[in-house]
Amino acid sequence: MNKIRNRKNNKGFSLVELIIVIAIMAILAGILIPQFVKYISSSKVSGDIQQSENIYNAVAAQYADSQGTAPTDMHYDGKMYAVTADVATALEMGSSAPTCKVDSSYKFAYSCSDKGEVAVYLTSETLPNTGKVYDNTKDTKISPSIEGKDASKWTK
Repeated sequence: MNKIRNRKNNKGFSLVELIIVIAIMAILAGILIPQFVKYISSSKVSGDIQQSENIYNAVAAQYADSQGTAPTDMHYDGKMYAVTADVATALEMGSSAPTCKVDSSYKFAYSCSDKGEVAVYLTSETLPNTGKVYDNTKDTKISPSIEGKDASKWTK
């Protein structure tokens, strides 16, 4: 009789029940964490692509608005130039240079020809003030199409 009374007054969980719950939570975490990491990676790629499209559109609009006359800190000679804080300000994209989310060693760069042909790149090299020619073995073109050295980082 005392055993039955003790069971009715026992309001806690047994050790076996707690272990089962912890095991179920571990299995769910093992399934969900890789998916979560994959979604974070995918969002970084999407963010970089969106940023490159914003730069592309802003440079094209700046070229059209200025009627082919480059404003201070911008160049329309077809060479690659870094998107610095001054360029971002000239493009009305804020006061700081955009940053790459996928790989922080890469920086955004743009080129615009004297005919208004725009392209946006990601490069790990420091670009000279005189600009540089696009090299698909060292640089990645990300807008209007993705190609070049590390194109696989930015393809979905």
